[in-house]
Amino acid sequence: EVRRRTKAQAKALRKAAAILDSGTKTEKEHGGRLRDWAEVDDPSDDDIEEVRKVFYKSDGQPRDEIGTKRLAGRERLPGLLEAERDRIDRLGERRRIEATLSASRAALALGEAVDRDYRSSKRRAGLLDYDDLIDSALGLLRTYSAAWVHYKLDRGIDHVLIDEAQDTSPPQWGLVEALTQEFFAGEGAGEAVRTLFAVGDPKQSIFRFQGADPAGFGRMREEFQERARDAGQRWENVPLEVSFRAAPVLLEAVDMVFGDGEMKLGLEGPAPVHKPSRSGAGGRVEVWPLEMGEKGEAGDPFEPPTHYLREDAAETALADRVARRIDTWLRRGEPVAPGGRAMRAGDIMILLPRRSGRAFIPRVIAALKQAGVPVAGIDRMTLTDELAVMDLAAIGDFALLPEDDLTLATVLKGPLFGFDDKALFELAHGRKGALWAALRRHPDRDRFGLCFEALSALLGKADYVGVHAFFAGLLAEGGLRRKIAARLGEEAGDPIDEFLNAALDYERRHPPSLQGFLQWLRSGEAEVKRQLDQRDRDEVRVSTVHGAKGLEAPVVILPDTTGMRTARNDPHLLREEDLLLWPPSKGRDAIDPESKRLLEAHREADKEERRRLLYVAMTRAADRLVICGWNNSRRDLPDDCWYKAVWHKLRDSMEEEPDPDWPDPDDSEELPDWLRDLPRQSMVMERRAAEAEAEKPAGDCESLPPLPGWARRPAAPRRTAAPPGSGEEVFAVASPLRGKSAGRFRRGQAIHKLLELLPEVAPERRLETACRFLAAEPELAGDAEATAREAMAVLDDPAFRRVFGPGSRAEAPLVGRLGGEIVSARIDRLVLLPEETLIVDFKSGRAPPADPSQAPAGYLRQLARYVALLRQMRP
Repeated sequence: EVRRRTKAQAKALRKAAAILDSGTKTEKEHGGRLRDWAEVDDPSDDDIEEVRKVFYKSDGQPRDEIGTKRLAGRERLPGLLEAERDRIDRLGERRRIEATLSASRAALALGEAVDRDYRSSKRRAGLLDYDDLIDSALGLLRTYSAAWVHYKLDRGIDHVLIDEAQDTSPPQWGLVEALTQEFFAGEGAGEAVRTLFAVGDPKQSIFRFQGADPAGFGRMREEFQERARDAGQRWENVPLEVSFRAAPVLLEAVDMVFGDGEMKLGLEGPAPVHKPSRSGAGGRVEVWPLEMGEKGEAGDPFEPPTHYLREDAAETALADRVARRIDTWLRRGEPVAPGGRAMRAGDIMILLPRRSGRAFIPRVIAALKQAGVPVAGIDRMTLTDELAVMDLAAIGDFALLPEDDLTLATVLKGPLFGFDDKALFELAHGRKGALWAALRRHPDRDRFGLCFEALSALLGKADYVGVHAFFAGLLAEGGLRRKIAARLGEEAGDPIDEFLNAALDYERRHPPSLQGFLQWLRSGEAEVKRQLDQRDRDEVRVSTVHGAKGLEAPVVILPDTTGMRTARNDPHLLREEDLLLWPPSKGRDAIDPESKRLLEAHREADKEERRRLLYVAMTRAADRLVICGWNNSRRDLPDDCWYKAVWHKLRDSMEEEPDPDWPDPDDSEELPDWLRDLPRQSMVMERRAAEAEAEKPAGDCESLPPLPGWARRPAAPRRTAAPPGSGEEVFAVASPLRGKSAGRFRRGQAIHKLLELLPEVAPERRLETACRFLAAEPELAGDAEATAREAMAVLDDPAFRRVFGPGSRAEAPLVGRLGGEIVSARIDRLVLLPEETLIVDFKSGRAPPADPSQAPAGYLRQLARYVALLRQMRP
């Protein structure tokens, strides 16, 4: 219908073409397009695009006139052209819809085929992924035939707690609904007090890629609230307004950035104003000037370059500046906040919005290590992407196949031998046969012969030692760790350690095979994630904002603040509930209206999540927040980048602070207008601690209702039988701090540990292992061998062969009920034999009694408990 053209329309188009033929060159070109268009019955996309040039400018705006002739003027051009333009628009829109429909059908057909293969492969392997677990459980709970499951759950679940509820996906909410439907149903709701407790903050929802929906949190709250009221149950909405982490000035900065509604977070209403719990605490917010890259000059292409310009110069310079600033803070004892305690390395956390795309993380870690600042390393790394691991894997590949010339050349040029191109050329050029044979026959024994001998020794080891022992020996005895550090820097130590841990993990799970390990490592793309919440490590932490979710630090630095998510990151598949579309083009004007609507909604949701990511990053700081960034291109920053968003909101509340790291700005320097609008010196917003109010709670907290009586009464713990030595039994034991008895107690504890560990060691290595273990204790080092032999005498005694033989367990946990009490204990040695059970308990606290009848009553009661509990399991 859209393609059909009447004779009157074709006649009008030819008349318009004739009018334009008598005009300017541009008008003649448009006239030719109209004449061609008048003859087309079944237009192609190219035909439509050609005629659109008559009616639209290059920027996509409608054209009011063609040359000097008004488009809608009836004097020179027929007014029918406007109707033709509208008809072409409808035709183009229809063609785009058809293209999207065809592509979406193809995408669904391909997706269904891939999904079938994926499900089939999982069934054959007997595996389930995380989504399968959710879908299967949800399918079970929503099936009418599973009433018995609901009956069992109804009797067994009284309380449900949902943590991080803002990151809960719709299928997960479906599970919560299914598990709690009896909480609000008829008599089941009144049998016992049941609770549903959900804690979440939609402002911190940053896992949309995992299906999290911040709006879903509000919808589910309203739904559960309605169910509770229909069942006559109590319901409470508790807003999260009081912050117990950040100093007031930091919360003030957060409110200024997000409080005016411009920085939308995807919430139903405006972002709430924070109420500080630390009302008198000092704090500091800093915005550093941008680190600018070098401006490249277009030189003569035939002249050799005089210096090297790096495209990432500003990025590298900022990493160096951050490292120098942290080093200065630590050396000078800079307070974490005005009036606060001195800063430590563990107080500092560097956060970035993403792990991929930029190489700032390894650069800042390298800069910190070069400055001597303790740093925890990358929070997450893919082992196979690390250069140090690639070098180690290449050595393993050579040990498996020495005839592989490329692998051998990689090993020779690697840190182990450090060949340059000249040495490798001398070895490889003009050879006959494999490179390994050329290395063996080369006449220069001082250089190439030593390499051959070292590699031959490695080949011999690879045949009979385990994977971990192979690489650990190479790194230690061969000095490879030192050589790698000299070439790649000290930061290479982290991936090396994780590589060795991966080798140990592989040997625990699989037979020790070098080939199997390398295949397992590469196929699995082993990713190592560090736990950055270890407070006992005084090191600077570097992480992404997603990885730091739930963490905090007195000092937080945000360096990667000048980028933005571009259209290149748009998804190919557009989805809204059950609707799935795959437009052939992602351009705004080249896709159909429905895809355009979904794409715009996706981009807006993406912007909102990126703002929430900034919110999470800013609220990780307790006392000091630093905003900085870099620009290599010298082009204007994106309007929605973090740096501009923070600076434009805080600029009127900040003061300039002269800093020797940034020279005084040169007003005569020619700068683009956008750069003049940004800070040229360090800008500060701070507040000193008010000592008299430092611990005073926020005013709004004082008006909260008093705690109920049950909250003020001590909880009555469930009575549990005390473990031996906890005070229930009084043994006549001398104080370990009196006189020379301390050494006796340490010796007893050491023998106790040896009796636990040595049965797992091969008999021929037990003495050496025990002596090495005891040598680490200064009090026992002098008598290590005698103590070790005393423990060995027990293990080797035929009378105790069953105690330490197969089927025996060390430190076996035991929990059970005796006479209404819960007894929890740990048996030093438990042996489960077919006809009997042996319980062995070691005592280090006193000299053994001469006769069993003289054993302390506490010991006898302790063993009697073990016997009574084990009889319930093995009558």
